[in-house]
This record gives sequence, structure tokens and C-alpha cells, in this order.
Amino acid sequence: MLIPIYNNKNKKVGQTPFIDNLTFDSKPSYCNESGRLGLVRVKDGKYKNRLVLLYYNEYFSSCSRGEFISEEEAYEICLSRGRLQLTERLNIHPAGEVV
Repeated sequence: MLIPIYNNKNKKVGQTPFIDNLTFDSKPSYCNESGRLGLVRVKDGKYKNRLVLLYYNEYFSSCSRGEFISEEEAYEICLSRGRLQLTERLNIHPAGEVV
């Protein structure tokens, strides 16, 4: 499933395959109550190294989308979901610096 990525002006600027690396459990979402979450870093192009938060719901796929978020926001999301290994894998630093 390709997820569209939107900028802060709600304009589609790209797309990415969905990666489910932030969802708590493996149960399917029901009536759009939770959906699935993923976090990826853009590897090339105009938005290289930007972080994208992905949302996907298999029952309402038209609502699926990706949005750019800051390093700080990504770090906080990873911490709140107990995904510290993801901060290392995606090279996320709370100070906002990409090393």
C-alpha cells in the first residue's frame, strides 16, 4: 500500500510504502478508531532526511496519509510508544540534529 505524503499546505508531495513500526498491537483497527502508525525517513529527493509520520487504516484507506514531523516530535512519539530502538534505527535526536 502506497501512502501519500502531504506538506504543511495539504499538497501531495510524494508517496511511500506503509511501514507499521509504531502500532501497539497487531489487531486490525475497527471503525476507524485506531488505525496503524509508522515512521520513516525520506531517503532522497527534495525532502531528503525529513521524517514522515504515516497513518493507515485498512477499512478506510482513503484516509491514509503521511505528514512531515520534526525530530523532536518523532522522538517524543517513539518515547511515548516505547520504541527507543526506532530512534536509533532512524537516527532521531531530540535536539533536532541529523548525525
